[in-house]
Amino acid sequence: MYALQLDPEPDEGTYLVGVGGANRAIRLATALLFPTGAGTSDPMNGIYYAFTDPISLDFSVLGRDVLGRFAVIVDRPQQLVTLLAGNHRYQVVAS
Repeated sequence: MYALQLDPEPDEGTYLVGVGGANRAIRLATALLFPTGAGTSDPMNGIYYAFTDPISLDFSVLGRDVLGRFAVIVDRPQQLVTLLAGNHRYQVVAS
């Protein structure tokens, strides 16, 4: 039924609401894989929400359920988003 071929969790009908309005979503118990600087991938197990309609968004996004687990650095000039977790830290210094 779904392109990712994942079985959704039982749900009575969930909608995610944002700037574009409310859209139908499902709950999935799965692992998200994040690449590391060492060339490996770290899994992040959990229950996440996903839209069922592929045109609900113009592009893929990570929600607060995922981003809340990281320090998020957004570098607009370099078009880069960096997620830091665990023992990783950052420091802003004057150049």
